[in-house]
Amino acid sequence: TAKYLAEFFHEGQTRADKVTPYIEHPKKVAELVQKYHGSDFCIALAWVHDILEESADKVKEHFHLTDVSSKPKFMTQMRDKWDTSFIFGLCKLSDHWDIDQFEIKEGKGKVAYLAELLIGSNADIVLVKLCDMLANIMESNGSRMSQEKRYYKAVQCLKMAERKDLDERHEELIAKIEALYYIHKS
Repeated sequence: TAKYLAEFFHEGQTRADKVTPYIEHPKKVAELVQKYHGSDFCIALAWVHDILEESADKVKEHFHLTDVSSKPKFMTQMRDKWDTSFIFGLCKLSDHWDIDQFEIKEGKGKVAYLAELLIGSNADIVLVKLCDMLANIMESNGSRMSQEKRYYKAVQCLKMAERKDLDERHEELIAKIEALYYIHKS
């Protein structure tokens, strides 16, 4: 279902290169999550992690929602359509949402947003976001160093948080993000 939704909501969209179909990104993120033994919940989130920010109008129209501009309204309207914990995870992964305030983020720097997400989310959400970050870095191959630098800084914040609930999968993803950053930087 998540794969179908991603294909539906990203239909006709392309990545930054204006050539690659957008669906290739969620597909790669889902493959990484599966490779790192993420749960079915995590794999589903990987498929749909970008639909709120890339296809908000289409989501609103398809689900007959009156508003997707704030989390409380969105979650209330979606409560009967999808599992609320799934929607909460989806909202957390969208760059348009502030993690704790349930509002569209305004004025918060991207590094601060990413660090908050990585430090404040459960281990499943962190796994999906790290896979998303790694997929973006692999795709850009050093062409978006400002994005890679933000990712690098955010994972440094996560490492300093010394979370006990993260495991070797998270550590390996962090190490790959760091290594690619250094390779692309040089």
